[in-house]
Amino acid sequence: MPLPGRGLLIALCEYSPDGRERNGDKRIWVIDIREERQPVIIGSFPELKPAKNSPWQSFHERPVRFGPHNLHENYANGFKSENLIFSTWFCGGMRVTDIRDPNRPVEVGHFLPPPPAGEEAPEINDLFVDVDKLIYLTDRRRGGLYIVAYTGEIE
Repeated sequence: MPLPGRGLLIALCEYSPDGRERNGDKRIWVIDIREERQPVIIGSFPELKPAKNSPWQSFHERPVRFGPHNLHENYANGFKSENLIFSTWFCGGMRVTDIRDPNRPVEVGHFLPPPPAGEEAPEINDLFVDVDKLIYLTDRRRGGLYIVAYTGEIE
């Protein structure tokens, strides 16, 4: 996802079902593209950590898929920002990351629903953020549609 006003690109390495051991560490990268012929990786989104009261030390231990999947892009009819990035992480839920300092992205919000009935964990898949900062999220299994509001700082 290009951020032309800042000369940056956000690149997502989507998680694949074969696991971290086989496919390596998948991340969301911040890339400096001011010199288009010489892009430079300058940062990566922080590794997600489960809550302190979680039975898992890492989301990689949680049942079902974990890793980056999708970004909200700055479409004409939606929320636009070159500082806040909304992303989905399957069983890690939805995350909001502040990249005002592109070298050190910081998570500033998240939404992680409980597992849907009959499932071991949610699998948050797609998202869209509208101009009113309502976030529409889908669960790829039985969770359906979630609509949540981002109430944090915008810029």
